[in-house]
Amino acid sequence: FAVDLDKGDFLGRAALVAAKSKPLSRRLLSFVGTDADTPLAHGGELILRNGEAAGEVTSASYGHTLGGIVALGYVTTGGAAMNAEFLSARYELDIAGDRVPVKASLKALYDPANARVKG
Repeated sequence: FAVDLDKGDFLGRAALVAAKSKPLSRRLLSFVGTDADTPLAHGGELILRNGEAAGEVTSASYGHTLGGIVALGYVTTGGAAMNAEFLSARYELDIAGDRVPVKASLKALYDPANARVKG
């Protein structure tokens, strides 16, 4: 998204074109805890998708507006498309040995339509 591949030949263009043709191997997702009384995540926790290891939390905190833990993490895709089926899988975070159910999203968890910013 940051490089114009049509601007002519440049160093590394062939590698970028080759990488763009491959499916994504991992994707950054947003997570929100489904229960307010869950342990607090800090980053580095295991992300589970349908009970299988799928990635790692990069950052997390408690979202007071959302009423639960909020986290960002990279999840392996296995070449699957990012669709409703992929996001509706059962996601959990392993926080100090406790499996905490979370909901995954590609969009921002607070104000995903950006309506509050636009007033």
